[in-house]
Amino acid sequence: MTKPAWLRAFRDACQPLFDLLESVETKGAVASHEPAKAPEDMAWDGDGARKRLAEWASSDGSGDKDKIDFGKYRTGFAWYDEEEPELVGSYKLPHHDIVDGEFKVVWNGVSAAGAACQGSRGGVDIPEDDMDAVKAHLEKHYAQFSRTPAWKQAKAGPAEAAVELGKVGRVLSAKNEQALRSAVEAAEEAIARVGSVLDQLGVVQEKRAAPEMRPVLKVEDDGRWSVFAPILKVNSERRVVTGHVLAANVVDHQSDYVEPDDIWKAMEKYMIAFQQLDVMHNEVINPLLRVVECYQAPVDFELGDQPVGAGDWIMSVKVMDEEVWRQVESGELRGFSIMGRGLRIPVKELPAGVEVLAELRVERVLPAPASPE
Repeated sequence: MTKPAWLRAFRDACQPLFDLLESVETKGAVASHEPAKAPEDMAWDGDGARKRLAEWASSDGSGDKDKIDFGKYRTGFAWYDEEEPELVGSYKLPHHDIVDGEFKVVWNGVSAAGAACQGSRGGVDIPEDDMDAVKAHLEKHYAQFSRTPAWKQAKAGPAEAAVELGKVGRVLSAKNEQALRSAVEAAEEAIARVGSVLDQLGVVQEKRAAPEMRPVLKVEDDGRWSVFAPILKVNSERRVVTGHVLAANVVDHQSDYVEPDDIWKAMEKYMIAFQQLDVMHNEVINPLLRVVECYQAPVDFELGDQPVGAGDWIMSVKVMDEEVWRQVESGELRGFSIMGRGLRIPVKELPAGVEVLAELRVERVLPAPASPE
């Protein structure tokens, strides 16, 4: 489902905050991450994994203590003693391994670490204040394998989960304190940006789409007319494209507009007498392009993040032609284009509700039925 433009803008505005908070480590707990997964049925060898992680984190691949990059080594575990970060024994709850030269998370390692947090095999000796953050780290990996840890299954409800989240990060290192300060600054900037977006939204919601996103009506001197209407929505699963055919009461850059009643007449005749499509006006009817939805919008609404006005003609087409579908997905085919014949009627005064997109002489167009032309 396509997200509204304002929601995407909100997400973009907050992304710096999300990125910073994701990198924050609670004292002793390793920051959450989502590396590639090893095969789910891979056996877990804790001692072997420690050895391979040490070699992987070493500058020369030896695994020798004085060659290990402990910041890199740390990522294979859920907790470490930051008072003695250069001791191999300071790292606990391993759940990653090096598989074919690649750092990966191992499900049976995650499961073993989670069980240890619950007291299995004597549990794990880490400070109680760090346990919530360690579990939060492991939960990310449980989710990677579409699993839920036992401690989440046993929760009483959302309120208790919120309390747990509140505990995470009570004790911070100087590094993480600065990271949080930076996050707060990013949040303030994000809020300001979101405020600006919402202020604009109050105006945007009252407007129709910009001219370049609206259907473009072109009328020739002999009465022939054509419209190019950008695709508003593509359903890849169903291979259906949806878009405008004609927009009601919008004066285009040629100073033409079509009233809703006239759009209805053209749409009705098209559906009764024709209902066929070609590609790029090649005048070859394509039986693999079929109209599956056709209607006149009863009210204003949004479709594919673009406004649709009451009276607009909207159509959906099922694309069963493989080459045409490829052109839709690649962007080569970007909209509907219909042709027909109509009558231009000069007007001295615009009716209420007609939107002007060009300050030129205005003429009303009475379209005849759309045809293969």
